[in-house]
Amino acid sequence: MGHPAKKKNQSNLLTVGYSAEKKHAPDQEALFQAFQSNLLSLISHELRTPLTGIINSLSILDEVEDKNSKESKELFEIAKKNAHRLKHSLSVLLDLAQIEGGVFHARLREVVLSRLVKKQADELEKELKEKSHYINITDKQADPANFEPLLADPKKLSRMIDLCLYLTQIWKDKKEKVSVDVSSNKLKVSFFVKKRDIDDWNKTWIEAFVGSQSKMFSAKNAFSCVFQSEKSFLTRSKEGLGSELMLIHELAKLHQAKFLHHLDNNKVTLEIVFPLLETHDQLKQVLLSRAFDCTSGLHSVALVLIPVPEKVEIDDFKKQVRAYLFRSSDIVYSLKQSNQVAIVLEDCKQDQVDLVMKRVQKEMGYCFHYAKAHCPDDESLPENLYESALKKI
Repeated sequence: MGHPAKKKNQSNLLTVGYSAEKKHAPDQEALFQAFQSNLLSLISHELRTPLTGIINSLSILDEVEDKNSKESKELFEIAKKNAHRLKHSLSVLLDLAQIEGGVFHARLREVVLSRLVKKQADELEKELKEKSHYINITDKQADPANFEPLLADPKKLSRMIDLCLYLTQIWKDKKEKVSVDVSSNKLKVSFFVKKRDIDDWNKTWIEAFVGSQSKMFSAKNAFSCVFQSEKSFLTRSKEGLGSELMLIHELAKLHQAKFLHHLDNNKVTLEIVFPLLETHDQLKQVLLSRAFDCTSGLHSVALVLIPVPEKVEIDDFKKQVRAYLFRSSDIVYSLKQSNQVAIVLEDCKQDQVDLVMKRVQKEMGYCFHYAKAHCPDDESLPENLYESALKKI
């Protein structure tokens, strides 16, 4: 990296705010002044422009005598579109402010990815008033055998999905539909860009990826992800703050997920891969996420640990156990480190655990060893259930 260009050369600044001419440390004051000027330009354009569009459309609409005319409906759609654009820009700025303020955290709990994807897609299509769905969703979790939650913050995960779908709205060829493939821990969003936009898309992705790996993007200068040159800002081909991809990278980091990109001719695929729930620490986080209800006396939770029988594959054993649990809140996890299967039974009394396990063994046709721990009967804190059950095996 080189030094930041001086004020008179601001129009030649790179996206991260550096010129590549010299190799000494950046002048922090000049960098801050250039960034401050750029941020004001961004806010002025991305907030004031859609707001002006809303006000003007509503003002003209107010003067139209026939409120049901074609002209009135067009004005209403313009106002609505700009309102959603304004809402998006404000959300991005609030996300950046949270990162810079050091309060961009995830409150992890069990989440079913496919449910959130469908919810966000439905909301987007409702906003756009699409008569026919332009988002095609393939849900691999529709089969109960593939049902498995992941550990995520529901709000942050919804935000990540929303940003991915928003990008398709900006970049996709209007004639094409969006394809979404979702499984227990993977989300793929595919769309076609116009061939003339391929270079711009590639540049946008590379800048976001490099920026997410750079020290330039940190809790102290989160707004650097929207830092552009005056020339780049005025000549950009798409609306938005230009930080959507950067934010998805940051949201992925919160969840220890991978955010990947594939380009095949003019087909773009954005892929987010979340870690599978299969470690002891992740199981503790699952139990911890249920702590409030248990410690408040509202519910109870039981953990059953089962050593996988010899000559049986852990994934096959897990599927067999899951098939004979009838409540959707009862979840089975594979603990591959210790070759165990863990069952989390919510709102289950101590004496009911053995009845559940007796039924499961009867349906499977053979008996197996297991150990149980219950909150609040055995442990006051759900996150201690694993150690408590482990001692009984």
